[in-house]
Amino acid sequence: MLSRAAIYLADPSMLGSRFLELFDDDITYEGLKDGNHATGMLLKLPWGQLKLNFMPDGEMEEHLRGFSGYIQRFATDSETNLYAQARLHYVNMVAGCEIEHHEEDEDFVSFLFKLSGGLNGLLFFYDRVYDFSGDVLASSRADE
Repeated sequence: MLSRAAIYLADPSMLGSRFLELFDDDITYEGLKDGNHATGMLLKLPWGQLKLNFMPDGEMEEHLRGFSGYIQRFATDSETNLYAQARLHYVNMVAGCEIEHHEEDEDFVSFLFKLSGGLNGLLFFYDRVYDFSGDVLASSRADE
């Protein structure tokens, strides 16, 4: 099964071997690149794999503008909107996530939250924006 998410990072230098070795999970990883330019990472875990695709710099400004509008429209309240907009202001990298996992296995969800939280990122997953703590900052889901 394929799931998608995105992690918004203020400090992309954290995403590397030293950070990934902190995880207790049985994880292997490799960098993805086009020539000398890093384009992402591939993480392999017991439940499947997570491919991180780094958004090119030329696409980030427009994407972040749109994501800012999403947060403004669906933030849980005005104070949360201000907080989320301040966090978004400092984003320097967007990592799109392609997650391949067994349909019945939900271990990837806890890993995704540990990864985003450890990187102090904003996580966009299942139509929600989560803070590093796992708190929902914005959601377009009708059931909330």
